[in-house]
Amino acid sequence: MKLTNFLRLITGVFILISMPCNAAVVEEGVPAELAPAPTEHNLLDRFVAQGHEWAIHHKIHELDYGNNGYELDHAAARTLDDYRRDHAAARALARELNEELVAQGNEAAIERKLDGLISRRYGYTIDLDAARELNEELVAQGNETAIRQKMYRLDVGFCGYESDHAAARELNDALVAQGNDAAIGRKIHGLFRGDYSYVRDPAAAHDFIEELVAQGNEEAIFLKIFGLTYGDYGY
Repeated sequence: MKLTNFLRLITGVFILISMPCNAAVVEEGVPAELAPAPTEHNLLDRFVAQGHEWAIHHKIHELDYGNNGYELDHAAARTLDDYRRDHAAARALARELNEELVAQGNEAAIERKLDGLISRRYGYTIDLDAARELNEELVAQGNETAIRQKMYRLDVGFCGYESDHAAARELNDALVAQGNDAAIGRKIHGLFRGDYSYVRDPAAAHDFIEELVAQGNEEAIFLKIFGLTYGDYGY
C-alpha cells in the first residue's frame, strides 16, 4: 500500500472512532430530533457511498469478519440458517467491492484477491488454478505484487507452482535490473544469508553492495556503513 493510501486509511478510521456515538447525521428534510441515532455501520456506509477508498477497504474487512453490524445481530434469536445466509450475502458484497477495486488496478485489492483465492477470504472461494492464472496474467503485465507472489511460491513450491529456486531468482533479478529497491534488498540479504532462493555467498553479497555503492544506491551505502561499523556483510 502506498504511503498516501495508508494515510487516507488511517485518517478515515480515526474519523470513525473519534465521532461521538450520538453525533447527528441528519438527512435532508428530516428534523434532527427525529433522525435515527447513527452507528459506525451507517457512518461507514456514507463514506463508502461517497467513494472514499479507505472506507471501501475498511468495509471489505468488516464484511469478511462480520463486524460492526454487517452480519449477525447477536441480540436477536436468529437461527443458524439465518446466520449462514447473512454471512454468505456479506461475503458476496465484500467480493463485489474488492472486484471493483481490482478492475481499477488497486494493488491492495489485487493482493486481497490473490490471498482470497488460496485462503477463502474476502468473499472468494478457494481456487488454486484461478489464483495461478490470475497471478500469471498480472506477471505478464509487469505487476510487482504478482511477481513477488510468484517468486515466493516458486521458492517454497505452493499454489500450483513447483519449487524452482532458479526461476525465483530470475524473477527477482529482473526487478533488480529495473532498480527496484525491494528486489535489491532481497538479493543482498539472500546472497548473505541464503534466503529468497539465493545460494549463500557472502563474497558475492559484498561485491554486489560495492557495485551498487559505485552507482550511488542509498540502500547499499547504508549497508556498507553498517558492515564497516559492525563487521557485517563481508566487511
